[in-house]
Amino acid sequence: MILTKMEKIAKVPYLIAVFIMLTNASCKRNTGTECLRKAEVVMVNGESGYSSSELTDSISFLMLEEDANSSFTSVSKLRIADDRIILFDKMGRNALLAFDLNGNFITSYGKKGNAGNEYARLWDFDTDADYVYLYDWISKKMLYYDHSGKFVKMRKTTFRGEGFVPTEDGGFLFSLAKDDDNRKLCKVDSSLNIKECLLSYKEDESDDKVTDNLFQPAGGNIIYNKPVCDSIYIYSPSGECTECYRMDFDGENVPSAIRGSYERLLEEGGKKKYAFMYDCPMIANGVLLATVNHQGYKATLLYDLDEKRGSITDWKEGVRLSDIILPVYSCKDYIVGWMDYEVYGILADKERFSEEMVRHLEDGGRILVFYHLRNDSNGIGHGK
Repeated sequence: MILTKMEKIAKVPYLIAVFIMLTNASCKRNTGTECLRKAEVVMVNGESGYSSSELTDSISFLMLEEDANSSFTSVSKLRIADDRIILFDKMGRNALLAFDLNGNFITSYGKKGNAGNEYARLWDFDTDADYVYLYDWISKKMLYYDHSGKFVKMRKTTFRGEGFVPTEDGGFLFSLAKDDDNRKLCKVDSSLNIKECLLSYKEDESDDKVTDNLFQPAGGNIIYNKPVCDSIYIYSPSGECTECYRMDFDGENVPSAIRGSYERLLEEGGKKKYAFMYDCPMIANGVLLATVNHQGYKATLLYDLDEKRGSITDWKEGVRLSDIILPVYSCKDYIVGWMDYEVYGILADKERFSEEMVRHLEDGGRILVFYHLRNDSNGIGHGK
């Protein structure tokens, strides 16, 4: 169709309106991208000097009761709520278990199956004051349980989620599996409808790394990181991006050309060449804390965000309890890590363990390790 000059002029306001609408939509879809432009660089080279003793002042232990009903192989994710320790074993038993603060088994949430109140593959969980939420990756549904373990309801999702966290408005932040829309992180309402896309996948970015933790709580805020991305996003309780950090491993970051594919990273020997985070980091007392890959070994990263100094302690020559082993949860009083007999085998300070604790590990049990922060007044666990 050929337009006259006057017709073209008449269409200008319409085109401007469309442009503004599309621009606003683009901004909405890239809220985290805008935050990334102002990201603070976290430079860690392992030599800038930060000791875990500056963050924690004592350690206590909690042996968990494990029998036919409560056995598990690893601690993929953990929350402490309503005087319960809720523990997720993702890749082993694929179960969600609850223990009291003395380590006694209480109950499990849900079970495998195809019924409405069952899950085919439990992929993530979280809690708030009302519910314990279980997300089934295969069936694309959310199961709602009360804290006692009673099933309440089920809702389906139109997307396949990889991780989520409740927000204060009754909705969620959801990290999505890559699809044709390339949606990566979305705001979702209480009915599990997508309201807004906050981050998008790059076209050449794959989605091939199974990650246990994509979100961590941090003093009421929410931390988001999807490994092996080196950007860390901080969201408010309502789901607004407020801060962003970008990790700089002093020349050892995964190159952008292979960062989008974990499979390619492994094929190119990346574990020995590059540094990256295994899971979403946490922040405790202003200190960024993460388990990272460093020169081919697992390592603990600590970085004081105020004083701009940090350290990387790798496990090459063994590990000490004070190194904050395998952290999975933090709150205002403590950081929780865990260990099994394999980790115990590389400990340099085994004398900290009682005979009962050693027998528990030898029998295949696991122990939670509470690293009490310098302001901790709670004191969960046994022994110092």
